[in-house]
Formats: sequence, C-alpha cells, structure tokens
Amino acid sequence: WIDATTQRWVEEDPRSPFALTARGLYLVAAAYQARGTKFARDTSEIQFMQMRSIARKALSKLNEALEIEPRLMPAYYGLIDLSKIYGDPDLLDSTLKKALAADAADESIYSMWMTAVQPKWGGSLSQMQHVADEASTHVRDNPLLALLQAQPYCYSAEMLTCRDCGNASSLQKRQAEALRL
Repeated sequence: WIDATTQRWVEEDPRSPFALTARGLYLVAAAYQARGTKFARDTSEIQFMQMRSIARKALSKLNEALEIEPRLMPAYYGLIDLSKIYGDPDLLDSTLKKALAADAADESIYSMWMTAVQPKWGGSLSQMQHVADEASTHVRDNPLLALLQAQPYCYSAEMLTCRDCGNASSLQKRQAEALRL
C-alpha cells in the first residue's frame, strides 16, 4: 500500500517536496529490498540491476524534493542511503555538504554518515573517527552528538568479536577505550 499511496500522492501534488520525499524514501527501501540481504558474492546480477534501476528513481525524486525545499532533512537521509547503494563517495560528500549547511547539528545526518563510512561500506576507522570529531564540534547545539564519539571503538570491538573470538585482550582493550568515552 505504501507504493500506491506515495505514487498517488506525487500524482496529485507533483510539486510537493513532502510527497516527493516520501516517494523517494519508499523507493530507497524498495531498492534495498530488491538487492536482498545476502553478501554481494551471493547476490545475482539481476538483483543488482533491479536495485540500481529503483535507486535511480529514488535519486530523482529526492533531488526534486530538495530543489523545492533545500531544508527537508529526510530527503538528505535518503540520499545518504543511496550513496551506500551506489558506493558513491561523491554523492555522499555533496549530500553532506548541503545537509550540514541546512542543519550543522542534525544527529541523524551524523549517524548516517558514520554508518556510510564504516569499513563494511568501503570506509575506514579513521573516517569514522573523522565523523565523530566533526560531530563533537556541534555537541553544544545537540548533546546527542556526543554519543558518536564511541562508535569507532565500538565498531572495532564488534569486528574483533566477529573475526577473532580467541583474541580476548584486543577485544577487551577496544571495549575499555569505548567505555572511557
């Protein structure tokens, strides 16, 4: 019903940034669903093609929404998700620049940015730390941003748990670093 509802909303009000954003966000979710949840090596080329086709439509709707209302933060959330789907650091960077110009202390933007630069999405722990450092400069405006300081350490500890269950000292060291924050 969400597909039909968002499509009808856009048809009835094609210049509504809210309708366009709702449609775009629905299409982002549909693109992820088309891809599936398996590792890339276990995902068919047809699934990737379907994902990219749906993602292109989402990108168009979200960009249309932001042309009309450049402060509509949920549209930026969708674009950050699309940067992960495409593996496109330029899309991520341009989206972040515009989103942070609209609201430099938006916790969701920083959280999604943190996820987008995790090593499993092609980023690195140093990029995650950069996000945490950037977020920390806006803690006065949004105290929730302080929570991001622990994420690089938590991610590292989680990866150690998954990869090296026998290396308890490395895991305990990372967990202790995260707790000190």
